[in-house]
Parts: sequence; structure tokens; C-alpha cells
Amino acid sequence: MPTWLCRRRARARKIRFLQRLGLPFSHNPESSGAVAGVEKGEVVVRFLRKMNDKGATAIEYGLIAALIAVAAIAALKNVGTSLGGTFNNTSTCMKDSSTC
Repeated sequence: MPTWLCRRRARARKIRFLQRLGLPFSHNPESSGAVAGVEKGEVVVRFLRKMNDKGATAIEYGLIAALIAVAAIAALKNVGTSLGGTFNNTSTCMKDSSTC
């Protein structure tokens, strides 16, 4: 692959990344792809904030999944207990039909 094509693809990836962060991008060749009017530290801060939001969302989904799992286990435990009683009653009736 020619080097000019690699550079063009890398520049396009950089532009898409900065657009996702909501930052303006300078298309001026003299600025070597710098972000227009934004300090480099601000780019890092915006990136970290965006990543932090994604991490918080993942944790929230994990907590919801854990809560649903606990509720399902409690419900199935109650169903299992009543189902066990039904099978025991049926077994007793099958052994001695005079007790039912």
C-alpha cells in the first residue's frame, strides 16, 4: 500500500475520532492536523470523560443484570420448594393409595 494512502486513511481516522469528541478539526496543512482553537490537554480531558461515561453505563447494566439474576434465583427457589412438595405428595399417594 502506498504511503500517501496510509497517511490519508490515518488522517481520516483522526478526523472521525475528533468529530466524535465534538471537536473542530483544522484542515490547514501547516497546522499538521492540530485541533483548531483547542488545547491538547482539553482533547485528552474530553476523551477521558467520554470513556468514563461508557464505563459508568457498563457498570449500571451489570448491576441491573445482577439484580435480575438474584430475583430469578429467589423466584425459582420458591417454585422448587413447592414443586418438591407436590412430587413428595404424589410419591406418597402412589406407594399407599389409602393415605390420599
